[in-house]
Amino acid sequence: MFHVDNNTGVPVMPAVSPLYSALRLFFTEGGNGIPPTYPGPDWFNTVQSELLNILDQAGIDPDKADATQLLTAFTRLFLSRENPFADIKADGPAAVAQGLANLGLGDIALAGVGGGMLSGNGYIALPLIISGVKRTFIIQWGVTTSSSTATAVVTFQTTFPNAICGVLTGAPSAYSSYISNSSGESLTGMNINCYSSVGGSPVRVVNPVFWLAWGY
Repeated sequence: MFHVDNNTGVPVMPAVSPLYSALRLFFTEGGNGIPPTYPGPDWFNTVQSELLNILDQAGIDPDKADATQLLTAFTRLFLSRENPFADIKADGPAAVAQGLANLGLGDIALAGVGGGMLSGNGYIALPLIISGVKRTFIIQWGVTTSSSTATAVVTFQTTFPNAICGVLTGAPSAYSSYISNSSGESLTGMNINCYSSVGGSPVRVVNPVFWLAWGY
């Protein structure tokens, strides 16, 4: 695509002449008393300007030897409907990040999709972006049965990748006099004990114990 390029052109677009017809007109070769259509400079200058403006909007410098510039400009300016957003992805990470920012999504869209397992013993994994670093915050829960002779061993449904931040344990409300605790917490599991405080010194008991653990 290129502008008119010979010694008859001028560097400043001439003023557009007054409107002749509000009715849409078309070119003709003439005949039957009608002369052939004369486009005139208005038509050529307007069409040329419209086409060059497309290149300008796409950030393309006109090249007299390149007959694909309009196609390139349209590809840049309009998203593909056959494979939505593939053209933005092809432009690279910076274009993807800018596109997400334009949609008001920013880093959250880069965090990914959460996962987990919803059951009596389950977990939920929540992807997060914290200070530009991707993390997965994990909450796990379950119920185990304590032992009267030894600690109950709990194996988490999924391993904490980095650290376990906290644990809660508790016996069902029907056993309000029972006390439970955890020990030996690791990325993969922990131990749980349950004691009865009835009658003085705590004594290990066999009892359901609910637990909750969280980390990342």
